[in-house]
Amino acid sequence: MSLQLTLLGWSASGLRCPDHQINLCPENNTTPYPVTLVQMPNGTGKTTTLNMLRATLSGAAREWNSQKIREFQRSGDSTQSGQFVVKLGIDDNLLTFELNLDFIQGKVTYRTSSSHGSGIRDGFLPPLEIKKFLNPEFVNLFVFDGELANTLLNPKQTRARDAIDSLFQLSLLEKAAYHFQDNWERHAQNSSSKF
Repeated sequence: MSLQLTLLGWSASGLRCPDHQINLCPENNTTPYPVTLVQMPNGTGKTTTLNMLRATLSGAAREWNSQKIREFQRSGDSTQSGQFVVKLGIDDNLLTFELNLDFIQGKVTYRTSSSHGSGIRDGFLPPLEIKKFLNPEFVNLFVFDGELANTLLNPKQTRARDAIDSLFQLSLLEKAAYHFQDNWERHAQNSSSKF
């Protein structure tokens, strides 16, 4: 089964980066431009935007502590909340992830909406068919900065193994093997030998 997953755009408001909206498609169209370049001067929020893209696409912000959440508040601003919204196309359907940051309580919430009939739901809820692609390890491989680009192209520092592991989640097999071995050893210690 072939599946086309496309980044259509994003928007930011109330965050350390300037409020902005980026559309990667012509108006009233879900086919993105062949190439889109987003250029921002130093100090205007490129890193914040990349971090927000990664967190919104992977659900990673659920693990952030209150201090990390508050780091995304605009300096000297009394804004109590921020929001980052990412729009994706899955074949002919629209999927939207919304990351909301509460700077007062130091908490984040996600909302997911889909044109596929499920409407708006609380939580980070990617459809099953793309869930394995929207984990922090894999998202970091396609939402990256210049430093990662250098290592991706450097044959001595290849990230191919990371990409394969993230895509096929091979580390789950290693974790399962560890738990099976640990369980076996505990079971063997607790049982007495009988003759």
